Amino acid sequence: MIRKAAILFCLLVSIAGTAGAQNEQKKFFPIFGSSKLLRMEDDRYPLFRRGGTRVEFFVDGNQLRSILSSNLSTACALGRFNQKKNKRYYIWVTLPGGERKKFGYANWRGFNLRDPDHRVGRDQVYLFDMDRTSECRVYAVVTRR
Repeated sequence: MIRKAAILFCLLVSIAGTAGAQNEQKKFFPIFGSSKLLRMEDDRYPLFRRGGTRVEFFVDGNQLRSILSSNLSTACALGRFNQKKNKRYYIWVTLPGGERKKFGYANWRGFNLRDPDHRVGRDQVYLFDMDRTSECRVYAVVTRR
């Protein structure tokens, strides 16, 4: 009887230990299958070109009017040129009044871009404002000249 109780006690302790380890593991996530781990509470994430949520890309807020694409904005409002996941990847742009605004990010190679009509232009990055609404605006930025 004492032996069964000891085995049951060891079994319960080992189950509780693995449950605690599983809860601890939820605080980490792998980066592209590498062995490096980041704490999810850490606010100093590395900024990947593509692969993190925030994308390192600079756009001058004063140029937004000149890079607005009316054709792509109309296609976006009709659901024919959108992000695959709305604002999953984004950049911050400082507007002329000093206000910062978040824009969704996609590029011409199809990264985070849903384009069934093949409207994409070579060497362009697309910034989306109010995607999946009737007032969607798409800004096309040429990345190479």
